[in-house]
Amino acid sequence: MPTRVYPFLTTFLTLLGLAGLLSLRFVGLYSHQALAVLLLLGLGWALVSRGWLAWKGRLYRGLVRGCREGTGRRHLLQAAGRASFWAVASVACLAVFPRSADLMPLVVGLVGVALLRVSASFLVPRRTNAGPTLVMAMGALLLAFDLVRGLAGRPAAEVRIAPPLPGGVARRAGRAESSPEPSPHRL
Repeated sequence: MPTRVYPFLTTFLTLLGLAGLLSLRFVGLYSHQALAVLLLLGLGWALVSRGWLAWKGRLYRGLVRGCREGTGRRHLLQAAGRASFWAVASVACLAVFPRSADLMPLVVGLVGVALLRVSASFLVPRRTNAGPTLVMAMGALLLAFDLVRGLAGRPAAEVRIAPPLPGGVARRAGRAESSPEPSPHRL
């Protein structure tokens, strides 16, 4: 593939994938399941691509050493931008995932997948590509905004319930207490 086409194509595919993920919320499918599938696909892609790059000898091994010398800043920014997306996606998935004893092994597995995916972001190729990194950083900001908005939430509207029996009093919340008025239905 020509070197001029590759950065454009990868940026376009990344933008298309993130637009597809974020558009799921408009049709009502944006949930913890979609984010969990995203994490699993991301981990699979990371394992395949990093394995391929390692086999070809194209991984950049001087990420930490290069930052101390000032030569690996592009690689570190690429790794940090991509890791930020995967970290926010992981937090968003785990924050909205239902908590139950039956699902705890799945949640623990997702935590492992999330840690592996974020750490795989720091295995970078020698050739940097800023386009997908910028798209993923913008996607991280959108996911973080959705996460904060979803967790903060708005107060629920007050619901009024009609009394079940004539002359009875319906309670909105709390323990059930006996009504101070005598009920004609008591024996």
